[in-house]
Amino acid sequence: MKILAFLLFTFCCSVKGYLVPWEAKGKEKALKSYPLKIRNGFVSSMWGTINEPSVNFDNEVLFKGPTAIIKDWEGSSTSFKTGKLKGRLLYWKDKKVRKARPLYIIIPGSFSNLSTPQTKRYAHTIFKMGYNVIMLPNPLSLDYLKNSPKHHLGDVFAETESIIDAIRSWLVSEEAKSIAISNVNIVGTSYGGFVSSIIVGSKRDWAYPLDKVFIISAPRYLMKSMLMVEDYVVNGIKYMSSYRTIEFLKMISKAFMIYMGGPKKNFLEGDILKEIQSFVV
Repeated sequence: MKILAFLLFTFCCSVKGYLVPWEAKGKEKALKSYPLKIRNGFVSSMWGTINEPSVNFDNEVLFKGPTAIIKDWEGSSTSFKTGKLKGRLLYWKDKKVRKARPLYIIIPGSFSNLSTPQTKRYAHTIFKMGYNVIMLPNPLSLDYLKNSPKHHLGDVFAETESIIDAIRSWLVSEEAKSIAISNVNIVGTSYGGFVSSIIVGSKRDWAYPLDKVFIISAPRYLMKSMLMVEDYVVNGIKYMSSYRTIEFLKMISKAFMIYMGGPKKNFLEGDILKEIQSFVV
């Protein structure tokens, strides 16, 4: 989810539940040094979508060799009618020395699928650092819904339990044992960060130590955030055309304006900003 172009670490939780908020001076320093000067969240979201780098796992040199493996991942869970949650697994297959490595679990932002650039980029970056990675879809995504969850969409506690059950069941599987895992870490963004914080608070036992949980730009007040999104949807409808061709051309023109404008602080005003907001929503 790229509503905020600068994904600030609003807080970082350890397994003991300590909160480490940004200090005022540290936050201001980070904002000043950040290259993107767009301060409108919707404009920066479209800018980020246009310029976001992607990772093509099919063409990735890392996975052409025998030591780096990428495959489909499944964790059993009674929370789904299919009986399992599906994701992707990236792991290092050591030839001689069986080296235990940390396992990182990626829970991306709202509506992010396994193929979403942000999800793949996170996984690729962490994997290249020498860690094993499990990519999961966000609970509000189509990839998650394909598993036919028994709970209602947006029931964040039930969604979290489904993820916990799937991970815990996989960690005791033969596949997990063959990979050699030293500990488990979680990286959650936006709505995925909120889910990650509940995982920490659940204090469930794991087959391996739950070491670190990184929470990036999570909504501190989820209900308020959802109501804001709903308000954006309602207000954005009046700026949308009922003709798809016209709407597509309008969106392309606004995207071109943002692309040509570059990462400036302010270069769009009025109804144009409202139209961009409707596109993003």
